[in-house]
Amino acid sequence: MHPKNDGFLVWARAHFGWLVGLMNGLDAGELALFVRLFITDRFVHGGKPTYAYEVAWVFQRDRGTIGHVLRKLEENEEIARKVSSSKGSRTLYIPVPEDVKDELSETRPEQSDGDDGWDWLRKDHRENCPCLELVGRW
Repeated sequence: MHPKNDGFLVWARAHFGWLVGLMNGLDAGELALFVRLFITDRFVHGGKPTYAYEVAWVFQRDRGTIGHVLRKLEENEEIARKVSSSKGSRTLYIPVPEDVKDELSETRPEQSDGDDGWDWLRKDHRENCPCLELVGRW
């Protein structure tokens, strides 16, 4: 499936693209931080692990740059590697368990009957981020 067909990835591209644009360029450490945040968000809020092509698409960077960032994050034990059982050789990345536990306890309350699944985003988010236009479509 192409990333543009995944609602969470479309939202992430708009959101993280806007954040990167505010910074007027990134150094390697800042890009690694955003990649780590994206992988954690995707796993916690989207319920899926991430593979390198998705990260490259979201951040609009070539796969070599993203591959280098992912290797550094894995070496520093900030993310973990998981091999997909359905695709065989596809390498997926998940956040370390401590990140998931912290993220779940701090940002996402229990989902109520009236919650559409996007309330975690609306609470502490700037009004001028283009990703807010996408909330509720999926």
